[in-house]
Amino acid sequence: IPPIDRPTSLSIVEVNSSSVTLSWRSPANGVIPIGYRVDYAELASGFTFSIEKVLHAGGFQELQVYSVTGLSSGGRYRFSVAAQGGTGDYSELSDPVFTSILSPPSMLTVTGVSAYSVSLIWNAPNASAGLGVP
Repeated sequence: IPPIDRPTSLSIVEVNSSSVTLSWRSPANGVIPIGYRVDYAELASGFTFSIEKVLHAGGFQELQVYSVTGLSSGGRYRFSVAAQGGTGDYSELSDPVFTSILSPPSMLTVTGVSAYSVSLIWNAPNASAGLGVP
């Protein structure tokens, strides 16, 4: 049985206050994966986590999407993905992607009320959080 190739084109699709949605392409050749393992690390603490048995959809070079939940607001994370072959062996990890989890807005204040509207002001989340932050 030939070794399984690693997933490609890992990217971050969406970031919110407690989750990140990832997408990647299944391997281009070799063996069609039966699933994936999503590895991630919280950069400040160095803690690492793995989510196994992420199901594969389709054939070669198919777009795969998965959301990692339960993340800490304001945390910085690294993500990578490995494909799993039918023997249970995993490929090498994909190239990693990095992001920070968005903190919610703060200091929400009502500044005006009328019969048909409410005016609000707030402090924006940390500008360095979100997509593509190394």
